[in-house]
Amino acid sequence: MHRETATIEHGTDARSHLGIGSCLKALTCRLYLPGGKETAVNKPAQNPASRRHILKAAAKLFASRGYDAVSVREIVESAGVTKPVLYYYFENKEGVARALINDFFDQADALRQDVFGRETDVHGLLVEYTSEMLQLARKHRETLAFAFSIWFGRTSLKELIRHAEKYDCKVHAEWVETLGRRGLSPDTSQRLVLSYWSMLLHELLKVAQFPQTPDIECLSQEMSHLALYGALSAPPVSPCRRPGQETVTAKTEKSPRKQP
Repeated sequence: MHRETATIEHGTDARSHLGIGSCLKALTCRLYLPGGKETAVNKPAQNPASRRHILKAAAKLFASRGYDAVSVREIVESAGVTKPVLYYYFENKEGVARALINDFFDQADALRQDVFGRETDVHGLLVEYTSEMLQLARKHRETLAFAFSIWFGRTSLKELIRHAEKYDCKVHAEWVETLGRRGLSPDTSQRLVLSYWSMLLHELLKVAQFPQTPDIECLSQEMSHLALYGALSAPPVSPCRRPGQETVTAKTEKSPRKQP
């Protein structure tokens, strides 16, 4: 018995080697049914909420289990969408991961340019940037945890890691230039950026690790003072309590002191 089949033909905007997502996006993608009857492939209706649901679900799964352990099926089931919708917006799972990181970078870029454009001295610049960056990190805690997992862990996303390395170099250069416009020499700017970013990275790791909200205002003041004046100078605020320190402090207080 002859079994009829359907074939897909691509126009100039699509090629046979492209994925399902590319076919759905191509305006000339046509479905030819047996007998020569032509019908247009129905593209999923554009819905920004669907894209957000996919990214939110993927961030949670990637952060908890790792990128390589999560399947497309799990992402779409968690997001409440179908596979064609994911393929339409991202083409594949790697496209989802790339969108997560790029969306976070885009927001961080906008934040940085806004803060850099304000009329503040170096201390005010560090305080305001720290405060807003920690708030952004808290808002996207699972995306941040995923980003750290591909940075420090083993993953197949090698190209995304190289992209993140180039992004770090760009941000570093922007910081040095901005501090130079506020009167610091290139050498001083380099040292300040290195010390400040070491502290900021530590706090971002804490945000990714603990769901509790840190005292952002206190941390911003403390970090700015430490970066500018060092650990031996008296800070303008009391030492800030960070998420996770409560348990350590409680254990230390309960431990009996050894008699001399």
